[in-house]
Amino acid sequence: MDKFPLSFVAASGLLLMSAGLPAVAQVSEPPAAVDPISVDGQKFADPDRLVDTFMADDQVALDESLAELEPALDEAQETLDQAAADFEQAEIDNAEPLAALADAQTAAGDAQNTFDGAEQDLADAQDSLTALQALPSSPENDAAIALLEADIGGLEASVETAQLELDQANQDFQAAETDAADAQAAIDDAQAVVDTAQSDVDSVQAEIDTAQETFDAERTAVETLVAELSAEQLFALNRSLNNAVSSELLLKISSEQLAAVIVGDFNKQQINFLTKAFESEAKFLRLAEETGNDRFLAKAEQEKTKFLSRIERFADDSANGSLAPASRSNSLRGGNAGAPKITTTLGVTSIDISSVTKGFVQSEIRSGGRARSSAKTDDNAQGGSKKSGGSNAGSASAASGSSSVSSVSPGNSGGSPGNGGGSQGNGNGNSNGNAGGGNSGNSNAGGNGKALGKGKKG
Repeated sequence: MDKFPLSFVAASGLLLMSAGLPAVAQVSEPPAAVDPISVDGQKFADPDRLVDTFMADDQVALDESLAELEPALDEAQETLDQAAADFEQAEIDNAEPLAALADAQTAAGDAQNTFDGAEQDLADAQDSLTALQALPSSPENDAAIALLEADIGGLEASVETAQLELDQANQDFQAAETDAADAQAAIDDAQAVVDTAQSDVDSVQAEIDTAQETFDAERTAVETLVAELSAEQLFALNRSLNNAVSSELLLKISSEQLAAVIVGDFNKQQINFLTKAFESEAKFLRLAEETGNDRFLAKAEQEKTKFLSRIERFADDSANGSLAPASRSNSLRGGNAGAPKITTTLGVTSIDISSVTKGFVQSEIRSGGRARSSAKTDDNAQGGSKKSGGSNAGSASAASGSSSVSSVSPGNSGGSPGNGGGSQGNGNGNSNGNAGGGNSGNSNAGGNGKALGKGKKG
């Protein structure tokens, strides 16, 4: 019998043992499901997202301006630095002529003083000689006169020398003045270059500051107005602008449109039309830029105008979530005290944003709520006074189609009319009631809405 090595036996045993064991699969837990509705809901309820969306085109404009202006500022600063260095060198180069002028001026002053002193000495000696000559003649007096006359000769020579020295000093001073004027002109020229360079730096810096201040002011206005939006308006704006954000469209939309949404109390449909107008404009402007076809520019304006014109017609559409009746927007255009200047063009409200304040917006929203409450009370009051055949139909219809409520009263003709509720929808409805016996009847309106009415005893 052959013998197997111990290592072979051990390996075979391990193989057999492993073959008999069942395979164990590694099971990993599936990732937690993400609710897209919940995520989108949080995204669309984010005011910062809306602010960034409204500021996207402003941010690009600011970045482009800074990309152009900042290198220009660096270049202007380099020019200014070089001009300043040249000015310092000009001062050094022309320091000697300016110093020589001061020395020449001092020398001319000294020469003038010497000349004046020599003249004075000569005049004094001549006065003394005149006095001696007026005295009676005597040996002593005659000797004094002779001595003084000799001194006067020397003094006259001193005056002549002083005059020559003074003339030379004046000539030297005039030459120094010419050299100093040239030196000062060189310094002044260098200073003028510095001033021009400084003006260029200040001008570019002012453009940068203006661009930044304009951006900051618009962002402050947008942030202030976004804070005044209702939760529904914030959600509607973020959701309707989502496609534009995803496709990186730059909408020419600003705080003025936000103010219009708030003051006009736009509903969801109005918001959709507003954003659609600017989104369509941006798409065709992009096409015009990419293709170089100017016809897309006209198309951009046409599409924008089309959607803006649809905003006004849905201002009182209660079936689509209206937040304010159209009459409120019209009253604001009439010019309430303290209200912003508002004009309407192509169905969109334009507002002087500088006059929109937080307190005014809040007060207008509150007054809008009171107006809606009052409008509902008036509608209910009028419901019992209007007659249509044998039945009252106090209906408030604000749908795209027509909704009618007609009343047919079988039985006694003396039945009194019933009060019909408000109807909403696109279809037609019929209302049947037993007027004579006082039984209540149901009124069904076809279409998207329904109306309920009750008959009163005749």
